[in-house]
Amino acid sequence: MNVFGNKGLTVLGKRAALLLALLTPGLASAIPYDMAITGAGLNLSYTDLRIGGDEWDYYETAAITDGLVVVDIFFSDSAADLDLRIFDAAFATLAAAYSTSDNEQVSASFSAGDMFFVGVNVFGGTLAGVVDTDRFDPNDLAGTASVLGASDLPVPATLALFGLGLAGLAWTRRKKA
Repeated sequence: MNVFGNKGLTVLGKRAALLLALLTPGLASAIPYDMAITGAGLNLSYTDLRIGGDEWDYYETAAITDGLVVVDIFFSDSAADLDLRIFDAAFATLAAAYSTSDNEQVSASFSAGDMFFVGVNVFGGTLAGVVDTDRFDPNDLAGTASVLGASDLPVPATLALFGLGLAGLAWTRRKKA
């Protein structure tokens, strides 16, 4: 399930990033990455997230059922490496992945209702001073973590539902006339 998988917006985002790179040569851009959180009743997937240099991205969610939660991030960028951690509600590290590969994975067991945090950070590279600009900002501090969950409804889907509602109202009004 890809919650934010609107290809039109992803292509638009990539085109905007390319245009920015062309207009500002020599400046590094934020690293794009995808993230999946599965297990314990969760099946969340996010694409085209971005992180800049010297920062963290934090996400908050909760297990729906008892079980093992697996978090994966996927990226491909030579400018830096991304690391991944999973924290409990008290912000104690439960698992961490620090490999130099382009993918990281962590897992931890939770009971139903347990809240947890996922942290992604840039390690090394040449991105100092580069700021991310993805749809979840500001989420660079634990206190401003983006809340994720089954109720996530992206703006394009919200607008589509609103448009369908308006179309339905117009159709009923036209039918009465």
